[in-house]
Amino acid sequence: MTKTNAFLVAHGGRIVYERYYNGYSRNSYFPSYSVAKAITSTATALAIKDGFIKSTNADARQYWPSTLAAKFRQPVTISDLLNMRAAIPVQEQYDSVFSLLAQMYVTTDLKRFMQQLPPVHFSSMPHFEYRSATYLLLGETLRGAVNDNLAPYISTALWKPIGAESNASWSVDSSDSRIEKSFCCINAKARDFVRFGLFVLEDGKYKGSNLLPAGWQQKIQKPTAFKGEFGYSHGWWMLKDRSDPDFSAIGIHGQYVYINPKTNTVIVKFSDYGAEQDEALTLRAFRKISHLFAE
Repeated sequence: MTKTNAFLVAHGGRIVYERYYNGYSRNSYFPSYSVAKAITSTATALAIKDGFIKSTNADARQYWPSTLAAKFRQPVTISDLLNMRAAIPVQEQYDSVFSLLAQMYVTTDLKRFMQQLPPVHFSSMPHFEYRSATYLLLGETLRGAVNDNLAPYISTALWKPIGAESNASWSVDSSDSRIEKSFCCINAKARDFVRFGLFVLEDGKYKGSNLLPAGWQQKIQKPTAFKGEFGYSHGWWMLKDRSDPDFSAIGIHGQYVYINPKTNTVIVKFSDYGAEQDEALTLRAFRKISHLFAE
């Protein structure tokens, strides 16, 4: 058992299976954990389509405060941030309360945290390395580009267009600073996460218009890097076996928004499971389930 609290399947643009467990219901709010990275990535695509950002090849430093930009001696492309190839000096170290990662999660002033990062002499790494701090800086890039906090922009550019049935919330560093934790922590109803998945599945189509840059879904489907059984691209994970062009947002403790364009299926699962447990097995199960509904 994977301690599932919500399990929903959408096929052909509508929900065809929906179950809740352990006291949860359709009206419950679920924490996204790192599923939020896929939403931050999608918001970046929306900002490109809206003209706030020229392209993923743009230097992110132009959107940062000068004190932060000065930390990086070389360009940091938005693509480097999206694909976790930026040399951000905050390793994914969960086993120490004194690590920079722990400080990033608990600080009440994320702007000060970013400005106190050590200087970086080379900005782009030749390989993928999962570091949540890259999405903190991606969030800072978006704030600078749209000249607003992330929540209001995403509310207008994404949440309303997808037809979300309820407001969502985004955890912030403090009530004073109110900087969103763009690397995690969006809280919403399961059905609205399904709607987000359908929006990406449909390549951003809304009322006859395409809100995402042309070919964005195709970018997601092509891993820019592999690590073990997984590929990674633009905030999304995929199995190394590419027999299906499927991909998934994944959050710690078993949170998933899985998309399979081949079967026209979205699967959402929220859980209270192990930290990083059975993820490849779960994606294979989703793939099989998606084919069942497609037959």
